[in-house]
Amino acid sequence: MFSSRSFRGLRLSMPCFTLHMQVVQKPFPPQACSIGMPLSSAIWRMVWPSHTSTVFTWPFMWNETFGIGKPSVGKYARSGYHGSVPYSPLLAISGLRIAVDGKEVAKGVNLSVGTGEIHAIMGPNGSGKSTLVNTLMGHPKYEVTSGEVRFAHENLLTMRPDERASAGLFLAFQYPKEIAGVTLRSFLFAARSAQMTKRDPSAKKLSPIKFKILLEEKMRELSMDPSFAERFVNQGFSGGEKKKAEVLQMSILRPRLALMDETDSGLDIDALKVVADGVNNMRSPDFSAVIVTHYARLLQYITPDHVHVMIDGRIVESGGMELAMTLEREGYVKHGVREAADALPLQAE
Repeated sequence: MFSSRSFRGLRLSMPCFTLHMQVVQKPFPPQACSIGMPLSSAIWRMVWPSHTSTVFTWPFMWNETFGIGKPSVGKYARSGYHGSVPYSPLLAISGLRIAVDGKEVAKGVNLSVGTGEIHAIMGPNGSGKSTLVNTLMGHPKYEVTSGEVRFAHENLLTMRPDERASAGLFLAFQYPKEIAGVTLRSFLFAARSAQMTKRDPSAKKLSPIKFKILLEEKMRELSMDPSFAERFVNQGFSGGEKKKAEVLQMSILRPRLALMDETDSGLDIDALKVVADGVNNMRSPDFSAVIVTHYARLLQYITPDHVHVMIDGRIVESGGMELAMTLEREGYVKHGVREAADALPLQAE
């Protein structure tokens, strides 16, 4: 096994060219894969006899036997490029303006979310965070007045809400709704069957028995009583139980991009850790998330790749986890975020 140190300058000589490999190891969270493999970035430089150099960059994860790697994503991917392939975000928001009842709430939002990345959006009440994620899911209350949103290279704004869900978008509500007369098991089985069929019509449908096994496994991960599967969706659930049920839905449906609207609100510390573990268990090259929150406490358990601050309908500052901790410690006013927002020029109509 490699240690946590960096390995540099591995050189292999061959008759026609010389191969230089530089491996820089980075920490890899155990929740992102079953064996907690280290993640490395390798830069391969082939120097041909003519002294012409060609550089290939390939971020990859070593498997348990260091035999096969696969492209890395999220915080472990190179910024901007994956080898010679230009960076292509899963979600690209450009100049998005949103109005509610004729009042502009989002005032030119720009945001890119790459495959496998976790983004957090922080900000005070009324800054437009919930408006943004509800608009992305297609809530009819919100009117897009200008701007563009592309999801997996498709125009998201032309899709119906059910089409967005089938494409792999998921919204965890701030206030989950109750559905009388429909058990949680029936709801999730129907939703998964419908979405999986649309995503891959050739895929074999999961049988009710196998689904029951899957559901109980996911419920155990969230410390949920299996009897909740036979209760009507969210009916009689506590606030924490409703939030766990939202994460359960997310783990069963396996979205490409999860939008989490203040999932941490109303949770005690134990429930918060369980919900965070549920999200961390989903971290993979195929899963991205945008987490909306007021506070940094959830982010202490779900370490985001990027943190954004939203004030008055605009993203005014971006950074890493250190930004979230600074805001938690100093607040938005003391940190100067509000002043930064006031100093931003308004985008042209």
